[in-house]
Amino acid sequence: MNMAHHVERISRNVPQSVAIRFERQSYTYQKLNQLANKMANALHGLGVDQGDYVDILLPNIPQFVIGYHAWCAKARC
Repeated sequence: MNMAHHVERISRNVPQSVAIRFERQSYTYQKLNQLANKMANALHGLGVDQGDYVDILLPNIPQFVIGYHAWCAKARC
């Protein structure tokens, strides 16, 4: 099981549990999963496919976690 599967499972079982707290904003597991799916679909729409390399150049912010789940965990599994 990769981390995306873990996030998907939690988003089904307890969707309103907080996955990320950053400054004054919180992201639930449901929202994290939705945003990661949206980004993974966008990457596929741009022609990025399994086996391609994608760099994520972001500081330690929620968008890094979303990008990680979108590509490293969801799109490549």
